[in-house]
Amino acid sequence: MIRLDHNYSQFVDINDPRHPGGAAIDTSSPDEEDGTPLLAKLLNDLRGWMEAVIIEGTGKFEVSGELEHYGNSDVMDALKKIIGRAVIAAMTFKIAIKTITGPETVIPLSDFELTYDPEKQYGVFVSPHGNYPEFLPFVAEVRSGNVHIYAQRLINGQAVQGTREKKWGEGKWGEGRWGEYNPMQANILIREL
Repeated sequence: MIRLDHNYSQFVDINDPRHPGGAAIDTSSPDEEDGTPLLAKLLNDLRGWMEAVIIEGTGKFEVSGELEHYGNSDVMDALKKIIGRAVIAAMTFKIAIKTITGPETVIPLSDFELTYDPEKQYGVFVSPHGNYPEFLPFVAEVRSGNVHIYAQRLINGQAVQGTREKKWGEGKWGEGRWGEYNPMQANILIREL
């Protein structure tokens, strides 16, 4: 993008804060050369949005000083940065490793630094954290400000709800009583949609 303040300083107002690259000014009369023969409002309107895109994309008004064209465009480079940030933001998940037990575990949404909004939808992905080969993808939902996670295992070809059940005494599944469930670690990824 050409800098008007560097290349056409006699035709621009370099003190206009709305146009950091210089604001075009009209000629005082059709025969004078003290401004642009183009309508300054039109030129400033076109340049204003270009300057806004550049500042939004790069955080400052810094341009190459070259003509805009395919393959060398300050505006396009800034647009790519803006779009790239938006794509990254759209793909960002809140991630946590949490302990879950039993058929259902409830975790406050605030644990993921999210505020519940009943008008929004949430995407949740849960997977075992560790070597739990019998576990199927978990079912999860967000309601009333909490993440509800439903563990399920594949036992003899059947989906069984819950984490591993405890047994009496010390054994493969840990200590406890039948009907109780051992805790397990799970990876939880969540984001607003």
